[in-house]
Amino acid sequence: GYGEFEADGMGAISAGTLVPSSGGDEGPLVTAELEDWDGWHFNGAITGPQFRGKPTRFWAEYGQYSSDTDSFGSDPENGEFGVALTYADEFAFLEEGGEGGTPTEQTSTGLFLGDAFGLDGSARGEGDLYYLKFGVDKLKFSNDSFDLNTGVFGFHRKVETNLWSSATVSFAGSPFGGIGQTNQIETEIEQFGLGLSGFGTYGLVTRDGVQPGINFNVSGLLEFMNSDATGRFNQVTTCDPGVCGAGLSNVTFNEDLSESGFEIGGGLRFGLDLEITDYLSIGGGYRFGVIPGIATYDLPTSPNNQPGSWSTDSADYQGYDFSARLRAAF
Repeated sequence: GYGEFEADGMGAISAGTLVPSSGGDEGPLVTAELEDWDGWHFNGAITGPQFRGKPTRFWAEYGQYSSDTDSFGSDPENGEFGVALTYADEFAFLEEGGEGGTPTEQTSTGLFLGDAFGLDGSARGEGDLYYLKFGVDKLKFSNDSFDLNTGVFGFHRKVETNLWSSATVSFAGSPFGGIGQTNQIETEIEQFGLGLSGFGTYGLVTRDGVQPGINFNVSGLLEFMNSDATGRFNQVTTCDPGVCGAGLSNVTFNEDLSESGFEIGGGLRFGLDLEITDYLSIGGGYRFGVIPGIATYDLPTSPNNQPGSWSTDSADYQGYDFSARLRAAF
């Protein structure tokens, strides 16, 4: 089968954070977000033991999904902006045009620029999701044309992301010179767990001869898991030694994350199946769900919260899938 979904919270990175010096909203020049994911899945099943006088089935499914995005931007406008680019201890610099036209000494943990400057930035992200599920289902409870199948399953899921950003500031007529920064964020979330599933089918049109049957279905799952999240953040900032001092002309900052915990997730899907023969059907559906335990690194949006921090939260997703099912008896 083939599927696509959109996720909120699976990974994002920004570059070139602008901070208006006279108030207003703070925001990045460019952002790359791992929002659109697409991939494939493959599953198979065999007959299992009897339940309430009817056969169950053992099944397994493997899937891979990926996402990548990039963006580029520049701000050629002149304006009263500050730019939060560097992680640094407090340092002093001279600001032109002070009282009486003489330079005045200022201090900052970022760099505030009042003169004309140009800001260029780029951001890119790549992500991969792998999963394996296996279990027993078709524990049936039937009523006329409606069938409710329940099941239990185990699963292993891994989500890997790698994100990069870079930004440079250049401007004329100022003592600052050029400033540049690169960031890299890597995360890996690995989850092992057990789940409960339910699958309900309602027959809309009964298959008759060459006329295919149409079935409406709704399914849901509840997942209980142990989640291990690891992350690595690396930041390198370069600055003119005459501005930042020799000790801050090339600053490297690293911060790692290692976190484990018990998580609960799940999902819901609605779909239609076209039953062509006893052995072949095709179908599609739309799904919603939550993947917990996703690690993110929040880059700063002002010089006051440098250098940022790690956090873990849930990612919400929604998307569609199409598949063809082939059944055979042995």
